Amino acid sequence: MTVYTFDHTLDGLLSAVFDAYALRQLPDELLRQGAVLPMFCDEVHEVATTEEKASRVWAGLETGKLNDDVISNDDQLLQDLWRTYFKAICIKERLNPRKQLNDMPRRYWKYMTEKN
Repeated sequence: MTVYTFDHTLDGLLSAVFDAYALRQLPDELLRQGAVLPMFCDEVHEVATTEEKASRVWAGLETGKLNDDVISNDDQLLQDLWRTYFKAICIKERLNPRKQLNDMPRRYWKYMTEKN
């Protein structure tokens, strides 16, 4: 388990993101300095808060907004995968529309991916 500790400021958090990206690590937990560490902690990384790291991450967040087309393509892919999964696990003989209506009223069905 990898734990990053930082000074509990916004710049510290952004510096932790910078360090995680630079070290190509995904920390399991972010804790404030001096906090009790988890029992099974393999590695502790002390994040040094610097304005340079924080400003680089902040600038990247401002300019790197996701394109709506990418999001919509990914969303469509996930919906297709969910429909395929739902059809694969569905047992036709055990369909119970009355039970489905009790669990989820019909007015919400238009928002359910598997119903469209």
